[in-house]
Amino acid sequence: MFAAGALYFLHASSSWSEGELHDAVHSAVRTLDAEDQTFAPWTGGYRVMIRDAIEDSGEGPSTGGVVRVSEVDDQYDPDAPAGVDRFEVSTEDVDTVYCLSVSPPEPEPTVTSVELALDVTVDEGRCE
Repeated sequence: MFAAGALYFLHASSSWSEGELHDAVHSAVRTLDAEDQTFAPWTGGYRVMIRDAIEDSGEGPSTGGVVRVSEVDDQYDPDAPAGVDRFEVSTEDVDTVYCLSVSPPEPEPTVTSVELALDVTVDEGRCE
């Protein structure tokens, strides 16, 4: 019985719950919106900024629990929203996916850093 309890605790502390992912994504959106963000070649772009903000939210499992942030922009899609970059946030642990829209679009890489005021919105579900 002790072993079963220990296994449950280890799994629970390394897996995302629906509520944790929801809270982490919304916290990341507030963080990215709150102050200017530094964009530079060494920061990894918007995808990495989003992932880092989710991980830094303090929500989620204490160990493991990988968050996937995938860019879903298709420059050839005539129905894609103009002036935004879109990203889907998901984990292997829950079925819920979040669509984040970030504007302005990610700038072209430069040698120096740029400070950007981002406007980030979140919707539950895949980006369409």
